Amino acid sequence: MHPDLTESLRAQQATPADNWEATFRRMIMFDLAKDMELGNFLSYYRNFAIPHLAATLVHTRKSLTGR
Repeated sequence: MHPDLTESLRAQQATPADNWEATFRRMIMFDLAKDMELGNFLSYYRNFAIPHLAATLVHTRKSLTGR
């Protein structure tokens, strides 16, 4: 097992079971960071793959201003 994964497993096992939020947060931020990044990219990119959604986003400038 890769040393980073070993350390993560050790940290998860050391965390009390009732503190599942900390375990989940650590797992998402470190163990699955690339998966989360890819998921966010794909969910954002999909909006532009549908022509009428892309046109709406460009027209309202939602994709540029974030509002």
